[in-house]
Amino acid sequence: QKQFSVTQYAVLSSLFSLPRVFTGPITGYLVYAAGWKVFFLITMVSGIPGLMLLQRFSPFGEKDPQASVTQD
Repeated sequence: QKQFSVTQYAVLSSLFSLPRVFTGPITGYLVYAAGWKVFFLITMVSGIPGLMLLQRFSPFGEKDPQASVTQD
């Protein structure tokens, strides 16, 4: 429904930012405990699943599909 679209956008965008708020302090403790090199490796390895999903939804080397619009 169009009348709730702005409210839905505001709520969902604020929910999207919650992981950033909660993981920020935790990463400081992780860097302190493990060191920067290990922290970098952990973050690099944790990003691999996202890159694999990106390949599924937007394959590398694939051009944008050609769209055509016909008028009736």
